[in-house]
Amino acid sequence: MERMERVTHICKIALCLFLVIGCNLSIEGHFWPDNILPYVFLVLNGYAVFQVNWQRHSDWLAHKKNKISAVILIIFSIFLQAVILRIYLSDTSVIFIKAAIKALIAGISTAVILILSVFKAYEEKKIPGMKFIIFCLLGLVYFYMIRRMTDNFSIYPIILLMLIYLSADNNRNEGIITKIGAVIPALFETLGYLALTYGDYHGGLLKWLGLAAVGTAVWTFIFYYVLNELFVMLDNISFTASDTDFTAGRVIDRDKNIVLNMNRIKTSNNIKMIAIAVVMIGIRILFWLNWFPALLSKDTYVQIQQALGIEYYSNHHPFLHTMIIKFFMSIGKLLFGSNQAGIAVNAFVSLLSSSLLLLYIIKYYYNRIRPTVWYFAALIFAIEPIHCVYSITIWKDVLFAYVLLAFCFLLIVMEIKLRQDGKLKPYMWFLYVAISFIFCFSRTNGLYAWLFTLPFLLWHYRKKLKPWLISTFVCLMLIAGYKGLLLPYFQVTEPDTVEALSVPLQQIAFTVQNDGNFSENDTDVINSIVDMDSLGKQYNAHISDPVKNLIRDKGYQEYITQNKLDFIKMYISVGVKNPTDYITAFLNQSRGYWYQKMSNYIYFSEGVHRYAAELGIFRDPLFPAGISSLMDKLMDKYCDIWHEFWSLALSTYVVLVLFVYLLVRKRTCFYFLPVIGVFITLVIATPVNDEFRYAYGIYLLLPLLFMQVISQSKTVY
Repeated sequence: MERMERVTHICKIALCLFLVIGCNLSIEGHFWPDNILPYVFLVLNGYAVFQVNWQRHSDWLAHKKNKISAVILIIFSIFLQAVILRIYLSDTSVIFIKAAIKALIAGISTAVILILSVFKAYEEKKIPGMKFIIFCLLGLVYFYMIRRMTDNFSIYPIILLMLIYLSADNNRNEGIITKIGAVIPALFETLGYLALTYGDYHGGLLKWLGLAAVGTAVWTFIFYYVLNELFVMLDNISFTASDTDFTAGRVIDRDKNIVLNMNRIKTSNNIKMIAIAVVMIGIRILFWLNWFPALLSKDTYVQIQQALGIEYYSNHHPFLHTMIIKFFMSIGKLLFGSNQAGIAVNAFVSLLSSSLLLLYIIKYYYNRIRPTVWYFAALIFAIEPIHCVYSITIWKDVLFAYVLLAFCFLLIVMEIKLRQDGKLKPYMWFLYVAISFIFCFSRTNGLYAWLFTLPFLLWHYRKKLKPWLISTFVCLMLIAGYKGLLLPYFQVTEPDTVEALSVPLQQIAFTVQNDGNFSENDTDVINSIVDMDSLGKQYNAHISDPVKNLIRDKGYQEYITQNKLDFIKMYISVGVKNPTDYITAFLNQSRGYWYQKMSNYIYFSEGVHRYAAELGIFRDPLFPAGISSLMDKLMDKYCDIWHEFWSLALSTYVVLVLFVYLLVRKRTCFYFLPVIGVFITLVIATPVNDEFRYAYGIYLLLPLLFMQVISQSKTVY
């Protein structure tokens, strides 16, 4: 009986995945994360399949007439999909076969979903309410007449609404927090699409706001049900019984109620951790040997020049990270006599220290979550190729990502220790101060993310505030000393004016490119900084560097610092007259971190930047050429697959779902705030709108956040 239930469970999962693929094929013909709908279908299909009363439906299908009706419905759906997909005999045979397969899968999927919807209505004898019907009609209007998703007609909005119906009448109401949580991804999808298709419509601010309002309403309706289903799934992960209980480091046999031999369990645990450590560090060493001495970008090359005294110190790239590079290069040169060796030492220490941090986190959660979840998280941390290749990348963004991971993990551990013991040991306060300091200065936005977290942290511990106030005061003193004393002492120059104005300059350049409305005074101020026509031509939605470099090379950026008030007045004046241009340019500047239709460049193929050769640093793989080439190709292929199924925007969605889930379930969630702070700073001031490295910290934290969310659930056995 138990085996039969497992087979049924596997069949349900297989059908769920089949439906997802089929629905997605009816949309665009692939599973790329260029919109969120494939993942919406995944959630809704999964919930629909797992909630179906299979026995009753089997009885219904047992009747001959009902079987014939179901077959006719499937054939009709396949025929409908064939018409929709416009399969013409004039097409080549290959295209015809692909289209036929697509029609077959999508047609069957559509029919199955429709059958489930009919079952649902028949069983519960319940007609959808007027509110639901209105939102369905609004959704159809939005998807067909406003979004214009594809040139070909598609029935996917109908499929989507049928899936929502399967869970819409379950009488669950997660409350206002879930509704607010649904608005956020709804804004992401709506505003991202409006920014992407800005040139396809005209009509001013009112029309733009109207489209935004309709789109947000429809997506909120969809995401509200998606969040409901996700929260139930998370509850099931947390509350599902297992064969053994994992509590406080003990394993209890539930049937015999006997405490097992603790020494044997401890030995087994140690063996597992040693095996994971060997695999994790061993794989990273293989990456290091293949990309020897390290992966090194142009940014790092500039920092190496500063570390070697070739260039003056600048805080454009964090001075703290430059000093770390200088320290390891000094050791490498002392021991082996070359800059190449210094970079190699830096990379090896990087892979080793990052591995130790991940291993400690994995070990910490061993007895705190279900084994299946633990093994999955451990596998991601240990062998995920992006984590492996970035562990040997000498880049400020990698350092910042691991410090962010350490900071969030430390906040979790401190919270648990305070709940258990009521106080913390002195070394933990030292760690809090040290990690906070490094977090603030390992990347420019770290300080702002820390300051964003601080008031929430102090409010959370308002009943035990004294030690937090003392440690925070120490942090602030160190920050003030670093910026006010240490940087001036080493004559570290701050980034130039235009570096801090990426978003405003992009907004102005975009408005110029679109022939916006400018007053005579606006034009005079802009021309005093840089040629206005050239500014519009240099606008690039992906990156702000062309505009900034134009001002640096051919403009007069000192005018901004000498006439700040005039610049601010001009900026506001242009924005008031061209609001949609400003809004669109602002959205374009960070769209890759929260909207699906973006790609994320993962740095690895270049290896060592070519400029570094003049410093005696170049890529020198320690494997034979054939093996090295194979590893390069495998990594390249993995990145292609990664981009098909994942993106930085999906990482943002995961963080949002987990955070809202904890709020709805009224559990501690303040350790999410550093991540949210990093995301907010990216939205406000990122110079590149979809660079993977800028949000690598968010991606790196996903296993930790998921493990902690699951461990906070009160497990029922």
